[in-house]
Amino acid sequence: MSSAEQCQSGHESVCFTVLADPSVGLLARVIQPFARRALEPDSFSAQRHDTVVRVDIAIQRIPFEMVHLVVGNLHQIVGVHSVATAKMDMGML
Repeated sequence: MSSAEQCQSGHESVCFTVLADPSVGLLARVIQPFARRALEPDSFSAQRHDTVVRVDIAIQRIPFEMVHLVVGNLHQIVGVHSVATAKMDMGML
């Protein structure tokens, strides 16, 4: 799907990256903002690097207006240091 087609459909492909303190239940809390909105990730991975956990969640079709809502919810999770988003090409998964 081209950028023009994505704009017309009101959706985009996004990868969310969360850096947080490792803790019991962290992954469940990170996926919750997506589940609440019936968003199904296409890819989900988590890796621990010393004292930080990196969680990457990719979604191929997410409505534009949902992106900032999910980011806001992710920032509110206790222990989260940062949340970043990156637009993806459809073939990146």
